[in-house]
Amino acid sequence: MNKVYVLLTAGLLAASCSKKDVETPQAGNDVIKIVTNVAPLTRVPDLKEDGSGNFVKDDVLSIFVAGTMNTISTTYTLGATSMSWSGLKLPGGVSEVTFSACYPKQELSNDGTFEFNTSTSEYKDLLLSEAQKVTVGSPNPVNLSFNHAMHLLNISFSSDGYYSAEELKTLVTTCKAKAACVIDAASGKIKSTKPEVASFEKEGTTASFYLVPQPTADVTLSVKINQLTKEYSLKTLLEELKMPQETLLGGKKITLTLKLCKDKITVEGGAIGSWGDQATVDGEVVIG
Repeated sequence: MNKVYVLLTAGLLAASCSKKDVETPQAGNDVIKIVTNVAPLTRVPDLKEDGSGNFVKDDVLSIFVAGTMNTISTTYTLGATSMSWSGLKLPGGVSEVTFSACYPKQELSNDGTFEFNTSTSEYKDLLLSEAQKVTVGSPNPVNLSFNHAMHLLNISFSSDGYYSAEELKTLVTTCKAKAACVIDAASGKIKSTKPEVASFEKEGTTASFYLVPQPTADVTLSVKINQLTKEYSLKTLLEELKMPQETLLGGKKITLTLKLCKDKITVEGGAIGSWGDQATVDGEVVIG
């Protein structure tokens, strides 16, 4: 995977949300060099066919610097800004810190966390780079490797011939699931999933849903075409396919292929794995 080397300027925002002045970039070893790369199937603009790739100029993300002091949140525009150790204004005596990051950019609460809600966020696929230790003043690049925090559920539909192409265009799939999670910025990891449930609706023969990590029993799928409506628990569906999954994990995906018949909906096959299939199951399961 190609990596992009970028110099970023720190527009500092402390965990208390009080803003600091942007420092003039420093020369020599004071400059912090950031290296970013993106794991497969992200939705950043510069992507390969499998979804892997790099951030591009003008992408905006948040980088978090943590240690014995309050977590510092910095907003970056790639290709337009730079960052320096002196610009961080770290307390005296701090010899080691951690760097973590997220895309898209986020605002921290006073406790050093932020909430990500897939029902309200413009970008549904949160990317996280987990914390890594860095020696203060080090001239070595800081490598930020971003991975998917959400689980991806892909559904595609076909017909046995009973429904016309025009009817298939009116197909509506509704996914009911927990929609929000809390992220600890300093670690770059999801801290908890919130209990509130939201409905996500897609029209047409393909549907993709970005879901926060949660039990599969908490995810319900409803499929409607003409007068036929079927509802199913994702947990039960996966058990019927002999692919039992108790929990949806971040960075993983499930792919289901459903066939629409006159009075029923059947499952033709499915796959589970990383955002690149690792296991495939073919078969037919009646929903209803």
